[in-house]
Amino acid sequence: MLRSKLGFLSADINHLGNLRFMGATDNIRKKAELPAAYFARMKAGGMNITKHLLLADYAGDPSKLAFDNASYKEFRDLRFERMWDILSSTTNPEVT
Repeated sequence: MLRSKLGFLSADINHLGNLRFMGATDNIRKKAELPAAYFARMKAGGMNITKHLLLADYAGDPSKLAFDNASYKEFRDLRFERMWDILSSTTNPEVT
């Protein structure tokens, strides 16, 4: 949908901030729903979506995952920063 509905190119779609490890079946299911609906459904089903989204604000309120260009880029970039913080704290524990 990022390509067909919002017109993003591969570089925006394949950005590390949009990377999430998941199986092929889950990925196909995820593609059928908008992000807010998908994660709201997962949360309602009892899944801890924080481990997938990495951002407490979005995990607390999946409706913040608006499906438009600016919202996607904001989420992706914030998530990338969080990924960097996690990776940095793991590989460079002396850095605060």
